[in-house]
Amino acid sequence: MYKKSNAICIALLIGIMITLYSCNRFHSTLTKAETLMEEHPDSALTLLRGIKNPEELSERNYAFYALLVTQAMDKNNLDLTKDTLSDDAVHYFSQSKDSIHAAKAYFYSGRVNEKMKNADQAIACYLKAKDFSKGSKEYKFQYLIRYYLGNLYLMQDLDKDGINAYKEAYRYAFILKNNTYRCLSLSKIGFGYSILEEEDSALNYQFRALKIAEKSYKSYTSTIYNYISEIYSRTGKYKLALHYYNKAFASKQQEDDLYTLYSSKGEIYADMHQYDSAVYYLNKSLKSSFIYTKASGYSLLAKTYEAQGKIDKALYCKNQFNLYRDTIDTQTQSAAIIEMQEIYKHSKLKEENLLLKQKEEEKNKSFYRLSLFASLLFLIGGCAYLVTYKKSQKRKEQILLDQEVLQKEKIEELEKEKEQIQKETELRADFYRQLNLVVIPELRNTMNEKAGAESKHIKLTEKDWDRIIENTDVAFSHFTKRLKEAYPQMTTIDIRFCCLIKMQLKQSEIADILNMEKISVKRRKLRIRKDKMMLDDGRILDEIIRNF
Repeated sequence: MYKKSNAICIALLIGIMITLYSCNRFHSTLTKAETLMEEHPDSALTLLRGIKNPEELSERNYAFYALLVTQAMDKNNLDLTKDTLSDDAVHYFSQSKDSIHAAKAYFYSGRVNEKMKNADQAIACYLKAKDFSKGSKEYKFQYLIRYYLGNLYLMQDLDKDGINAYKEAYRYAFILKNNTYRCLSLSKIGFGYSILEEEDSALNYQFRALKIAEKSYKSYTSTIYNYISEIYSRTGKYKLALHYYNKAFASKQQEDDLYTLYSSKGEIYADMHQYDSAVYYLNKSLKSSFIYTKASGYSLLAKTYEAQGKIDKALYCKNQFNLYRDTIDTQTQSAAIIEMQEIYKHSKLKEENLLLKQKEEEKNKSFYRLSLFASLLFLIGGCAYLVTYKKSQKRKEQILLDQEVLQKEKIEELEKEKEQIQKETELRADFYRQLNLVVIPELRNTMNEKAGAESKHIKLTEKDWDRIIENTDVAFSHFTKRLKEAYPQMTTIDIRFCCLIKMQLKQSEIADILNMEKISVKRRKLRIRKDKMMLDDGRILDEIIRNF
């Protein structure tokens, strides 16, 4: 009897160990997809899409499935803005002891947010990925985290942080002995120094990148030659600039690159006052099918003809430039609106999926509670002939317990609905902010590209201001009307200024839009708060406008 009991205990123990081991393993199809991911991402995606009812997988396997699908979409260059799974992977792995999969979950969540123009959220995800991957020997993954982080830092004007990220990426590229990664990192470091106007350092890194590219990455040499030429052109070393532009011509990979180079070469000749050569190359750039290249070409030709005293030709080129500028503005704004609408729809879909998942979990909980309740009733019914009084008491207690549970569920449901309304309000506000933040920088980029370095200001028309005012009133319940009623001393210019603050633009961007210095922006904020609003309660104008 004693031996039999021991045998049963041992069998149970072995069964528990096997169960635990099985729970800790990944589904075989998922493991195979992960193996194929680097070399054959299309095959990996096919395998993953072949899994029927992935929601029926264990929680761990479903999180792994979500991570692999997002990773496969990224590697196959599919539209990541349609991703709805990356959050599930982050939610599970961030709370597990699986640090490398947690790092990858955050990395691909960063890729999704980057594609959705959520730069701050993308940076936060990449930094989390960096933390979770600390000590990992997956050097390629370590490189990619820092490379994409560097790209975002430069986009956000965090140039020194971007350079440091690229330098960290280069260290991993060096460990990998991957010349392509080394070349890209060095060139990006040089590009960062060029933005900081540290030209000697910029040239040093570009030439180091060029040395590698000429041996191992020839398709990138044209880009590096172009960077070097731009640096020399900016520093007034025009002969060297032309020399490297000619090298860029010789190694160019695509036809569109050729017309861009014609435009740049023509600009150098114009700076050298060799106007005939400038006109020759700028006219060649007009053959480009790329509308931005055409616009830039006409803008530069107008200036060149004006310098030659050929006023009629200069006027013609200015008119052509204005036509292309209007087309670019229309296309840019339409594309931005469509993009923001898609992002808004995607965010709504994620919210709805989350809500459906929560409801499904609530249904499961209700089923288990109902099963438990039925079991209790059955047990009480079976013992009724022995303990009638006790049965009655238990049934009363159970009814009270159910009432408390139902009341609690109702309260929780009301709070969830309240949170959902708040999320939708925040989402609408975020959609408004992102819409304007896309349109304004695109306008600025367009103006910079057309007008060159001579003008950094965004020239908004009355129509543009009317659209910004209309967007603000729609998104924030007649914001400008309420502001005017509350503070009647405010002028139209003051109202417009407050709209820019409501958009959460940087101080430098407001300065560019209003054609003023940063210090003047700061003074105007102070003047509006004290003189127009008569407020001196310690809050800054940004806080007042944000909460108004």
